[in-house]
Amino acid sequence: MNDDRISKYYDVTLAMKEGYFNVELPIEPEKDDISKLGEALVTLGSSLEKQFHEMEKWSKVTEEINAGLQYLS
Repeated sequence: MNDDRISKYYDVTLAMKEGYFNVELPIEPEKDDISKLGEALVTLGSSLEKQFHEMEKWSKVTEEINAGLQYLS
């Protein structure tokens, strides 16, 4: 099977690995398995980006708490 979408989807997975979650992919109107995979990758990227920002937020809160505790010591 030779489908150009597969190499694009592969590149997107590598980008996500490096922290680039906001990805755009060509999604074909047909609902074949490769198109479904593309939709799933876009959804995964959105979910990972949301979770990453949530972790950043909690990391900052933790740093502020720890800074306050050091002040009390």
